[in-house]
Amino acid sequence: MNIKDMTELDYIKSRADGKSDSEKMMIYEQYKKSEVMGAVVNFFFPGVGHMILGKVGMGIAIFCAYLVSLVLCFFIIGFILLPIIVIWSIYDAYTYAKKYNENLYLTLYG
Repeated sequence: MNIKDMTELDYIKSRADGKSDSEKMMIYEQYKKSEVMGAVVNFFFPGVGHMILGKVGMGIAIFCAYLVSLVLCFFIIGFILLPIIVIWSIYDAYTYAKKYNENLYLTLYG
């Protein structure tokens, strides 16, 4: 979790204070991040899934690494780096969204 996520969770918690459980569930559904969407977008466009999930800096870094590995495909090393970058970006986007959703749930109900 980064500082932006913590301030966002603090804001969400302030919105949920004093609300009923059904209203908290509506807030949870409004702010949760899709694990599958981030992973699928990263499969086709590595780094863009991170940007959708709100990790813009990480998304730009992964996208740049992807572009560099595409250039390196003219040399043999790019064929090794390319799948590693794509698989890692899919995994990272999925685990980030899952961890964010768990923290969001704990913030609302914990």
